[in-house]
Amino acid sequence: MDTLETQLKSLLARTQKRRADYERHHHSYRRWAFAWRLAIGLLGAAGTVLLGLDVSGLGADDARQVQTLFKNTALVAAAMVTFLSMLESYRDDRSNYVRMATTFKAFRRLEFEIEQALSGSPTEAEVARLAGAFLEIQREHDLDWETQRRSQGKAPDQGQDPNPKAG
Repeated sequence: MDTLETQLKSLLARTQKRRADYERHHHSYRRWAFAWRLAIGLLGAAGTVLLGLDVSGLGADDARQVQTLFKNTALVAAAMVTFLSMLESYRDDRSNYVRMATTFKAFRRLEFEIEQALSGSPTEAEVARLAGAFLEIQREHDLDWETQRRSQGKAPDQGQDPNPKAG
């Protein structure tokens, strides 16, 4: 019994650490996804506003110069929107934060189950089931990560680690 409790406490500690790691990465990806969308939206809106501004109240020469400046600035903003949209799709922060959220929530549920088992009298079968659940959550996350990497045309072992480490 003592050994089973020790195993469960160890599994709980590992589960809590993994949950915290994934949760931290989830929030990071979520912030990046929001920042990308915000930057793209602001640049697009700025370009639209610059193209629509009426400067006819200025003198004829000044109005032409200001209008040309606004058009050129709007053109640069449009090019930046295109570039940032391309980068955003390459980084894929939105799907990363959803993937991390799914994993950290699964670890949170497992944490609860382990705490419930610790409050009672755990059996060997229950400890084995919970340890298997830990490995299954990790396996599903890794498989999802590999699938995402392959869909981006990258080898699974190239680039970011599928399992975030606490910094």
